[in-house]
Amino acid sequence: RMTNKINAIGGRWGIDAENAVRKFAEKIVSDWGGNVKKWNKKVEIKLGDKVIHKEYEIDIVVKDGKEMLIEVKASFNKDSMEKFVEACELYESTEGKGKKIERIVISFFIYEEAKEIANKNKVTIITN
Repeated sequence: RMTNKINAIGGRWGIDAENAVRKFAEKIVSDWGGNVKKWNKKVEIKLGDKVIHKEYEIDIVVKDGKEMLIEVKASFNKDSMEKFVEACELYESTEGKGKKIERIVISFFIYEEAKEIANKNKVTIITN
């Protein structure tokens, strides 16, 4: 019971920290002449008679003809990094053709497995 409360507080802090960083980044970008947009995509994958639904979301900073695909999270584990890379690949294959694109994650903590995935997939990591 106490563990659930601690986890809830930690989860709430993580969401609040992510939102604060996101708002700060949006302000900096708008002050410097870029703009921020959100990209969302829902995908259905059919496996036999089963359908898997996936949803992707990326924050995109656009400036001087360059697009930075950004994900802000309190922490990245293997699964969350893989999902970010999938989202980037989907965006790049559908809407990013011919564009100069950089992949960036911003986080307070990144697990080692997630770092390895980031390095293999040309994801820039910004952390403390």
